[in-house]
Amino acid sequence: MTDAQGEANPTADPQDEAALRAILRHRTDPLVALREGLKLAARTVEVGLPTALLFGVLGGLVGHQVISWAGSIREMDAESRSLGLQLSLVVGIFLLAYAGIQYTKRETASLVSWAPALFALPALLFAFAFQLAGGGQAMQGIEVFVQVLPLFAWTLIWWTFAGAAASIAWVRSGHAALTGETVTTAEVVAEVQRRTLEVAAPHGGRTQAVFVGQQVILPGIFYALQLAFTDMIAVLDPGRSALRRSGQLTWGMRGRLFRLFLVYFLVWQVAIFGVFVAIDGAPDGLGGRFMELLMNPTAPSMGAMVAMETLSALLSWVLTLSLLVLYRERLTQVDAKRALRALKDAEKTSA
Repeated sequence: MTDAQGEANPTADPQDEAALRAILRHRTDPLVALREGLKLAARTVEVGLPTALLFGVLGGLVGHQVISWAGSIREMDAESRSLGLQLSLVVGIFLLAYAGIQYTKRETASLVSWAPALFALPALLFAFAFQLAGGGQAMQGIEVFVQVLPLFAWTLIWWTFAGAAASIAWVRSGHAALTGETVTTAEVVAEVQRRTLEVAAPHGGRTQAVFVGQQVILPGIFYALQLAFTDMIAVLDPGRSALRRSGQLTWGMRGRLFRLFLVYFLVWQVAIFGVFVAIDGAPDGLGGRFMELLMNPTAPSMGAMVAMETLSALLSWVLTLSLLVLYRERLTQVDAKRALRALKDAEKTSA
């Protein structure tokens, strides 16, 4: 059965076959999920809003400082650049080897023990930046990458660990609002402090998989869809492998998830471009400004970058809550399918 708002009812009678089949037929439209995510954001604003603001403002401030520092790499003497390259490369290779060891014992390794491996890719991005900076005159046309690569490295680190903390706050408070539980802000903060490194493993794995996949577009879309429920599982069902379980639960509903992500991406793109133009202006016209933002993520001023990162965090908050709505619907359908199977088995036994 469904409630008045169209959400699958998780308390349907497991002996009512018609109600169970109705749950299986129910499909929340992506726009409805976004609307419900906005409603949840309004209901959890005490936790969600400060988390998003802190996440966005700090990320933008440090990110702009990273860009400023990266701009000085080409001004370093050759010996300093060589040292930076060697150190970051050694760290990256060591952490890749560590990740390989972790993978061989993945069935017994704790989630917290994966944390060092999440620095491997950022370290290698720093190494690549040092390598490009020392490329001489032949590399003059791609100076922007010397700044973009460290920015990407910082973004991966921030969205892996601070993103995990934010996800805990958003998912826990959103789930409590949906289920009628009472969870105080202090309890949410305590869980964030206790579980950030644990949740960072699957959250960071998803973040970095999508980032790498986006470099050739299609794999990034695939990973975004397959791993859409990673945060919900990591926070609410920690006994399961979040990445594997997300792949199982999203199977059969990735078309809806794609439409949800598409709407989110379009809104995000228009919103951050609007903020960029509003703060930094568009001296070469909107078209030129858009291409600049698209091709050079280091272009925004500090004020624009902080505003853009804050807006991105706010939209991510709503997206997370929208995915939570779809995740709960999916779990209800899994339970309904299990109950139907039990009913059929009982009928066969009685026959």
